[in-house]
Amino acid sequence: MKWVGFLRSLVFLAVVTSGSCAPPPEAIRFSILSTESSAATRPDWTPFLNDMRTALGQQVEAYFGPNYSVLIEAMRFKQTQLGWFGNASALEAVERSDGEVFAIAERGGYFSHMIARTDRNISLSKVIACDGRFDFAASDPQSTSGTLSPNAYLWGPNNLDPMRCFKTSKTANHEANILAVSNGLVDVAIVDSSVLSRVAARAPEATQNLTVIWTSPRLPDDPMVWRRDLDPALKSKIRAFVTTYGQAPGSVGEQQRAVLSKLGLKKFTIADNRHLAATKELKAWSKLIDAKRRASTAEIAAAQAEISQARASLP
Repeated sequence: MKWVGFLRSLVFLAVVTSGSCAPPPEAIRFSILSTESSAATRPDWTPFLNDMRTALGQQVEAYFGPNYSVLIEAMRFKQTQLGWFGNASALEAVERSDGEVFAIAERGGYFSHMIARTDRNISLSKVIACDGRFDFAASDPQSTSGTLSPNAYLWGPNNLDPMRCFKTSKTANHEANILAVSNGLVDVAIVDSSVLSRVAARAPEATQNLTVIWTSPRLPDDPMVWRRDLDPALKSKIRAFVTTYGQAPGSVGEQQRAVLSKLGLKKFTIADNRHLAATKELKAWSKLIDAKRRASTAEIAAAQAEISQARASLP
């Protein structure tokens, strides 16, 4: 009986000790879409993440992946808990990584731009001649503005395959592609309009010799995505922080609005997975191009049906 009493004392002591010396909260990892180099992006995001750390009372770390697929897989394997995604990569995160849209990073929409050097006299008509004379800087396959948008609004409607239109094709992020065109390393690239604006603001000499030869319709703003299985109390804190950021009056609000301005954003608004309806149609166009490339009648029919279904589901 003495041993029983002794063991009970040990259990009580362990409970008291673990309650009074609880480990610090686990760090939250916030992923950021890689439209530019992390060296260019990190300084702009650091103040926002510092403010999030203060609001949540937990360590918040930035996670920069070299491409969209890395960010999707990082969320899938719980290496990240939330982040800012492009619409196409957000759709993948929702479908494959237990992700869930909870807000939109508003910037008034954005566009895909095809750019070329002004002094090379390259026109859109010359590009869509698709005769293999130009070198092309391609984007990540999960890029909405760099891949899905031109597939839906340029290549697909003109029955063209971008893989067969160019002499060479090299893949990089938007910033690298802008600089590649500017420096004459490639002839044309399709880039995100907001990234082009930020590069022009940081280094005007790098963009003053560029011209836009094609612009897409306006694209929906990019979403914020978190893991569906996050603790509900943590979700509430995150949503409250994100959707009120930059909305307060006075000096605090002014400081936060300055942070958002550097990110090219206006504010964050509440959203859900319905925000991705338009992206499903863009993605279906990419499937159609791939199906035509393989000359698969069944896949072509399936992709065309998916386009029609996606259009019908739009709000």
